[in-house]
Amino acid sequence: MKKLDRAAVCARGSVFRMMRNIFTRTGDAGETSAYPNLRISKDHPRIEVCGEIDELSVVLGWARSLNFDPFVTETTLRIQQELIHVMSEIACVQNRNNDIATIRAEHVKQLETDITVLDRNLPPLSEFVIPGSDPFSVRFHHARTVCRRAERRLVTFLRTETNASPFLLAYLNRLSDLLFVMARSVAQKVAFPCLILIGYRATGKTTVAQHFAAKQGWPVVDSDAEVASRTGKTITDIFAQDGEEAFRALESQVLRDLLLSRKTPLVLSTGGGAVLCDKNRALFRQSGHVVWLTASPETILGRIQADSQTKSLRPGLTALPLAEEIVSLLKARHDCYEKVANQIIDTETESPQSIAEKIAIPQWFQQSGTGNF
Repeated sequence: MKKLDRAAVCARGSVFRMMRNIFTRTGDAGETSAYPNLRISKDHPRIEVCGEIDELSVVLGWARSLNFDPFVTETTLRIQQELIHVMSEIACVQNRNNDIATIRAEHVKQLETDITVLDRNLPPLSEFVIPGSDPFSVRFHHARTVCRRAERRLVTFLRTETNASPFLLAYLNRLSDLLFVMARSVAQKVAFPCLILIGYRATGKTTVAQHFAAKQGWPVVDSDAEVASRTGKTITDIFAQDGEEAFRALESQVLRDLLLSRKTPLVLSTGGGAVLCDKNRALFRQSGHVVWLTASPETILGRIQADSQTKSLRPGLTALPLAEEIVSLLKARHDCYEKVANQIIDTETESPQSIAEKIAIPQWFQQSGTGNF
């Protein structure tokens, strides 16, 4: 929605003209300007709806300021931008071209997709959710209630205005559903905080995870070790006997089991290729604080060659010589690591203990949720 349509332009034009002076005194008698060149009461249904949506955007901004995870933060900002178009639609409804809608079916569909992304990584509801389990998720519950109020005001407004987009009500209805799921997702993250270490082989994930877990007093799990334990095979044997595709399926199932069933905080060290699956990346973003450990190809090569466990833990992934394989896969995976990481730490010269000390502990790691989500 980078380009504003006619309705948005007319609404924004009116606002920008008014902003030349912060106060105009023209509203002192309880009326305000409306498009096109109208004076209407400040309690007119059109103004009521726009006011509720304005409040919703403010509450969403308050929630977004948490910078909780990339998906929630980016989605919330997108919604705030779309709410400007909702207000534009309502402001200019009497003069809207019926062939043009600021909010269309694809915007409603995107909200449904967002709900699916978050909800598939949440446990089934087993009880009523009581907002207030932590100081973070309650902000999204607050936004949800404001959204429902805006929806009710819109119902009233649309009783007399028939020229509005048919998708406005559906948009607000679906948005309130998304905000409920967002609140649950945030509450889960706070109740059982999780540090997830990602990165290429031999960047120190397992050792750093152990040091961080010891410092926090949290359990620590290595996903490759868990796969090996469940199958009774080494990683190299799984690749040789079953193939990489079978390993990736096992890996994804182990990650889901570990992250979705956790009832305590957790430090998780992941395999180097776990980020290749988009569902894994979404799961990581939703489940915890993700730290990407990096090292140069030369350092990685030296560590792999010096590690006595390489043969059983690190099968060849391509037909390339090891040095070339490292360079090739680092390049191929770079964007996948970058998209999911909350923090990046270079492990070239630091000790594992020093690296663990450098991990920035999010504010919500220090909170204690009740687990009611």
